[in-house]
Amino acid sequence: MNYIKNLYVITPFKGNDIERLKTTIFSLKKLKVGFSINHLVIHYNSKFEIIEKIKSFKKTKTYNLIPIVIKKPGIYFAINQGLDYLRNDESYIVLGSGDILELENNKKICLL
Repeated sequence: MNYIKNLYVITPFKGNDIERLKTTIFSLKKLKVGFSINHLVIHYNSKFEIIEKIKSFKKTKTYNLIPIVIKKPGIYFAINQGLDYLRNDESYIVLGSGDILELENNKKICLL
């Protein structure tokens, strides 16, 4: 069995609905897992205030938010930009803004 050391979460984000994005961020920050979560928030067409708000979310021991600004619209383009950030052997999931991730009994995730 191979245990993951890092999980990348790719979240495309367009617009100004920071409350939906906060829901996703806080669900990831409260997870108690045995690996690091690197959250790639890929945003397009966000106002300066929104971009600054995204950058203001605090890093924790197991959670790191990485904002990425893109110039071209499109959810699949945004996801591909996130994938370009990763190596081929790294684990990732895609969560939409407003989606949450919960683990049952806060158990570690094991990938076979």
